[in-house]
Amino acid sequence: MLSYNFATHKLEPSVISYVQSFKVSDKYTFNNNLQVDKDEIMFINGRWERAYQAKVGDVLFDPLTDKNVTITSINISNVGGTVYDFFGSPLNNFIANGFLIDYDTSPSGWTQCSVYGNGLITLANGTEENINSLKVGTPVMSYNLISRKLAVSYITAIKYSIINQVVIINNNLITDQQEVVIANGKDTLVENLKIGDKLFNPITNQSIVVTSIRVVNETTPIYDIDTAPIDDYIVNGYLIT
Repeated sequence: MLSYNFATHKLEPSVISYVQSFKVSDKYTFNNNLQVDKDEIMFINGRWERAYQAKVGDVLFDPLTDKNVTITSINISNVGGTVYDFFGSPLNNFIANGFLIDYDTSPSGWTQCSVYGNGLITLANGTEENINSLKVGTPVMSYNLISRKLAVSYITAIKYSIINQVVIINNNLITDQQEVVIANGKDTLVENLKIGDKLFNPITNQSIVVTSIRVVNETTPIYDIDTAPIDDYIVNGYLIT
């Protein structure tokens, strides 16, 4: 499928690696064209937001024409149906009916994209806090890939789980293989990282070379975090999406 690279601002191909379908009880129709459920993540006004947050007059992004499209109508129906989430690599977005859509990481579509509880997440005030002590509503530091500036987002959901294998990157970032990081300017699954790849530290605005990757078989508690309006955050100096 065709995706959009926010680092190069160009269209690039991605390969679908995961498809999930589930039932929803609502339907949002934008401009009599695009039909999604209320929790779909869309690129609205230059940032990732849920469909239910959109208003008439907001703009969506059409990467095929590299232009914004004004939302002229939003029709909401309580009659839903089956919806589909796509996970793509190396870029984790796709184009539906001409609009840029992101993979849905809402609680109804959780995947095991998680980080270790003792990891330090950067809060909106610039301090750091252990992930395992965070609460829904906490303001955290995010990074706007369009404006290339730091921004404030809020934690909207946290999920705790146990896994049996972790990946340790550069001896300081502990995650699972399905976590998504910004590597070489693209969304990249941790399992696809290689020595020499460059991760991104938005605090210093510099790249960090991957010098070591270790896979360790051990039972470990990890945390999934969802943030809005920008769906990314910073752990141990690395941008996580």
